[in-house]
Amino acid sequence: MIKYILSFGLTFFMLSSVCIFAQEEMDSHSLEAMTKLANPNENHDYLKQMAGNWAVEWSHIYDPDLDPLTGKGESKNEMVLGGRFLQLSGTTQFMKEKKGILQFIGYDNRLEYYFLIGMDEFGTYAIFAEGEYIKEENQWVFVGVDLDPTGTEDFPFRIELTMLGKDTFTMDSYFGEDDEEIKAMSVKYTRKK
Repeated sequence: MIKYILSFGLTFFMLSSVCIFAQEEMDSHSLEAMTKLANPNENHDYLKQMAGNWAVEWSHIYDPDLDPLTGKGESKNEMVLGGRFLQLSGTTQFMKEKKGILQFIGYDNRLEYYFLIGMDEFGTYAIFAEGEYIKEENQWVFVGVDLDPTGTEDFPFRIELTMLGKDTFTMDSYFGEDDEEIKAMSVKYTRKK
């Protein structure tokens, strides 16, 4: 009986030692990988070029046969949460009312894509889009699907955010797909001096 107890004790000790060693190795590698995924990198650095205070001009095309609605506003863009996300916080005049706009752009190191989350005082919902950065064009292209403003139909959309220099960028929105796609909104950001 003592032989079995000693044998069991020795086996338990050896297995525990192997498991603890494996756990320490795994924890070391997991911690290193998690740290790398948790920290900003060059993909987040690209977003920094949009930080600052901006004058905004926009046009919204409700109907291609009519003149677009136009307006002006301003935006304060800053890197937040340790440089992980770009926050675009702005206001605009729309039909004599001041409306707030809040957007976040980030890069998900885990899934390796950019994302854009946008919300404003024109509704009680947010939009979400995934995208990529095209370095040669200094442009982000985001795509998503959302409900129309009435909440009855899905509609695909695309947003192109293009740096035109260090003091100007545009954000153009398109609704629909392929040959049915229409340009719905154009926003120009000019850095305030």
